[in-house]
Amino acid sequence: MKGLVLLAAVVVAVQQPQTPTFRSAVDLVKVHVVAVDATGKHVYGLKAEDFQLFDRGRSRPIATFQEIDGEAPGANIGPVLPATVHRDVATNQPIRNDRLVVVVVDDVHIYRGRTDQAKAIARDIVSRLGVDGSMAVLFTSGERGTGVTDNPPRLLAVVETLKRPSRSPP
Repeated sequence: MKGLVLLAAVVVAVQQPQTPTFRSAVDLVKVHVVAVDATGKHVYGLKAEDFQLFDRGRSRPIATFQEIDGEAPGANIGPVLPATVHRDVATNQPIRNDRLVVVVVDDVHIYRGRTDQAKAIARDIVSRLGVDGSMAVLFTSGERGTGVTDNPPRLLAVVETLKRPSRSPP
């Protein structure tokens, strides 16, 4: 009798672990805007209808709008110290101010002739920060910037470094 050989191939299905999928949505995003005219002066009295909001090229509705005027009488911004005054009091407590301002400057694509105007606008924002505000200055080149701080001299020092980078980022 000739040998009968049976081969059975068992294929074990190796299941790849599934990557969990997290779904999220954003219903409302808060956007702060500083409106300036061609000379760099602040523009007041604007309404929601005066703005168009776009996200990734698509028009988005403005759900709510509020003008905040730091110069208005009775505005709760606290005493405005000159921006060059360094506070001589330190604390280990994290910054918990009522207002956070983040200035992002596109120094990669800025026109060479506009760096002085951009610096002037940023200096003005620092000077209006008030005691209840903290701020960060960031540059799109990633070459310099600050973390969130309530130290106006540090913010001004970073603002003064604004220049178009010598190289473009990768």
